[in-house]
Amino acid sequence: EGFVRLPADAVYTFSTASDDGSQLFIDDSLVVDNNGLHGMFERSGSVALAAGFHGLRVTFFEKTGGDNLEILCKSETMKKQRVPSELLYYRK
Repeated sequence: EGFVRLPADAVYTFSTASDDGSQLFIDDSLVVDNNGLHGMFERSGSVALAAGFHGLRVTFFEKTGGDNLEILCKSETMKKQRVPSELLYYRK
Protein backbone atom coordinates (compact mmCIF):
# COMPACT_ATOMS: atom_id res chain seq x y z
CA GLU A 1 0.00 0.00 0.00
CA GLY A 2 1.36 3.42 -0.92
CA PHE A 3 1.25 5.87 -3.80
CA VAL A 4 2.05 5.95 -7.49
CA ARG A 5 3.21 9.27 -9.02
CA LEU A 6 1.94 9.50 -12.58
CA PRO A 7 3.88 11.75 -14.96
CA ALA A 8 0.99 13.03 -17.12
CA ASP A 9 -2.78 13.19 -17.47
CA ALA A 10 -3.69 10.03 -19.39
CA VAL A 11 -5.70 6.85 -19.54
CA TYR A 12 -3.54 4.31 -17.74
CA THR A 13 -3.92 0.55 -18.13
CA PHE A 14 -2.76 -1.38 -15.08
CA SER A 15 -2.31 -5.15 -15.05
CA THR A 16 -1.61 -7.79 -12.47
CA ALA A 17 -0.07 -11.08 -13.48
CA SER A 18 -0.35 -13.47 -10.57
CA ASP A 19 -0.46 -17.04 -9.33
CA ASP A 20 -2.97 -17.15 -7.49
CA GLY A 21 -5.28 -14.17 -6.88
CA SER A 22 -4.57 -10.44 -6.92
CA GLN A 23 -6.41 -7.14 -7.02
CA LEU A 24 -5.20 -3.59 -7.73
CA PHE A 25 -6.91 -0.48 -6.37
CA ILE A 26 -6.23 3.13 -7.38
CA ASP A 27 -7.60 5.78 -5.01
CA ASP A 28 -9.70 3.02 -3.34
CA SER A 29 -11.38 2.02 -6.64
CA LEU A 30 -10.92 -1.53 -7.91
CA VAL A 31 -9.14 -1.30 -11.28
CA VAL A 32 -7.89 -4.89 -11.75
CA ASP A 33 -9.67 -7.96 -10.38
CA ASN A 34 -7.48 -11.00 -10.97
CA ASN A 35 -8.78 -12.89 -7.95
CA GLY A 36 -9.31 -16.62 -7.60
CA LEU A 37 -7.30 -19.83 -7.73
CA HIS A 38 -5.32 -20.04 -10.97
CA GLY A 39 -1.87 -20.42 -12.44
CA MET A 40 0.05 -17.36 -13.64
CA PHE A 41 -2.60 -15.24 -15.36
CA GLU A 42 -2.81 -11.56 -16.34
CA ARG A 43 -5.82 -9.25 -16.15
CA SER A 44 -6.00 -5.53 -16.89
CA GLY A 45 -8.14 -2.49 -16.25
CA SER A 46 -7.99 1.10 -17.49
CA VAL A 47 -8.67 4.38 -15.74
CA ALA A 48 -8.28 8.06 -16.66
CA LEU A 49 -6.00 9.76 -14.12
CA ALA A 50 -4.49 13.20 -13.67
CA ALA A 51 -0.76 13.69 -13.27
CA GLY A 52 0.45 13.46 -9.68
CA PHE A 53 0.08 11.15 -6.71
CA HIS A 54 -2.63 8.50 -6.44
CA GLY A 55 -3.26 5.93 -3.75
CA LEU A 56 -2.17 2.43 -4.76
CA ARG A 57 -3.09 -0.82 -3.01
CA VAL A 58 -2.35 -4.32 -4.26
CA THR A 59 -3.64 -7.50 -2.62
CA PHE A 60 -2.30 -10.99 -3.34
CA PHE A 61 -2.83 -14.49 -2.01
CA GLU A 62 -1.21 -17.83 -2.70
CA LYS A 63 -2.67 -21.28 -2.07
CA THR A 64 -0.42 -23.85 -3.76
CA GLY A 65 2.04 -24.05 -6.64
CA GLY A 66 3.78 -20.95 -7.95
CA ASP A 67 3.87 -17.72 -5.97
CA ASN A 68 4.34 -14.93 -8.51
CA LEU A 69 3.02 -11.37 -8.75
CA GLU A 70 3.85 -8.67 -11.30
CA ILE A 71 2.32 -5.18 -11.52
CA LEU A 72 2.42 -3.55 -14.95
CA CYS A 73 1.20 -0.30 -16.48
CA LYS A 74 1.03 1.49 -19.80
CA SER A 75 -0.43 4.66 -21.30
CA GLU A 76 -0.43 6.45 -24.65
CA THR A 77 3.13 7.67 -23.95
CA MET A 78 4.42 4.78 -21.78
CA LYS A 79 5.11 1.29 -23.13
CA LYS A 80 3.79 -1.65 -21.14
CA GLN A 81 6.25 -2.33 -18.34
CA ARG A 82 6.54 -3.19 -14.68
CA VAL A 83 5.60 -0.12 -12.69
CA PRO A 84 8.96 1.71 -12.42
CA SER A 85 10.25 1.89 -8.85
CA GLU A 86 10.88 5.63 -9.19
CA LEU A 87 7.10 6.13 -9.49
CA LEU A 88 6.31 4.24 -6.26
CA TYR A 89 6.11 5.82 -2.81
CA TYR A 90 5.32 4.02 0.43
CA ARG A 91 3.57 5.03 3.62
CA LYS A 92 5.64 4.85 6.77
